[in-house]
Amino acid sequence: MNRRRGASLIELMVVISILTVILGLVGVLFHRLFQAEQLSTRTTVAEITTMRLADQFRRDIHAAQSAKRSDATSEALPTLELKNPGDAPTILYTGGLNKIQRDVMRGQKSVAHETYRLPSCRITFPKSQTEPEIEESDKHTSFVTLYLERPQAPVTVSAQARPPLRGIVIDAELGRDQRLAATLSRPQRAEDKTP
Repeated sequence: MNRRRGASLIELMVVISILTVILGLVGVLFHRLFQAEQLSTRTTVAEITTMRLADQFRRDIHAAQSAKRSDATSEALPTLELKNPGDAPTILYTGGLNKIQRDVMRGQKSVAHETYRLPSCRITFPKSQTEPEIEESDKHTSFVTLYLERPQAPVTVSAQARPPLRGIVIDAELGRDQRLAATLSRPQRAEDKTP
């Protein structure tokens, strides 16, 4: 007679324990990979938003005729008002924590509104490094600065550790488009023309 030998209870318990440890490690690995993927996605979205904001900010500053900045107070957020030449609308940037708003204003009415969301960011309009020491009256600077302070992507994913902050400075020359248009529309002198 042929006797069939089955697995003993101890052998089954050892196999189940080994499988439990392996599945636990795989679960932790997938959790870490998921966290890293989320962090990478958030960082990429923040970088793209920052590039869009920088491009729009520079275009608005280059087209503006004058800029008026107000610092943050306990009641108000920092603002930057850009006046355009002629009857073109005014552009109003409102900074703060986690976002910056751009409003296209006709009089006191907003005709277009755009919000740039930048999580964990602080946005200000500081005095430019190139700005001369002048009174804040009707005199305006030739450069306007937007300063973003945002977290730097950490090397490891840790819920307890706060990532270090890095500053991003976006400078733009005020009224560059009008000066360029005036230069290009100026007639050439006879001695400037070459045969």
